[in-house]
Amino acid sequence: MLKTLATLYTATSLLSLNLSTSDCTIESFDKYGWTQSFESEAFCEAEDGNIIMIDLAHHQLGDEVTIVYPSHLDSEDLMYSHDIIKILGNKER
Repeated sequence: MLKTLATLYTATSLLSLNLSTSDCTIESFDKYGWTQSFESEAFCEAEDGNIIMIDLAHHQLGDEVTIVYPSHLDSEDLMYSHDIIKILGNKER
């Protein structure tokens, strides 16, 4: 119950900051035949179709996570913005 309330509060707060949230699965660059720049690089495809590059510092390929990112950025900007993408945490399975 508290987790649900915290998630709802977080989502409401994010909307006022022009941030988007999306659930996604962390995937390997192999999916599209891309080459990684560094070993811990991966991506998530957001629900709105944006492909967002992320760092695997605290996550693994296949993790289902909720991400937060600025609404005004387009897919090209988000590909190179892993330093401003916030991963809220793993989704419950």
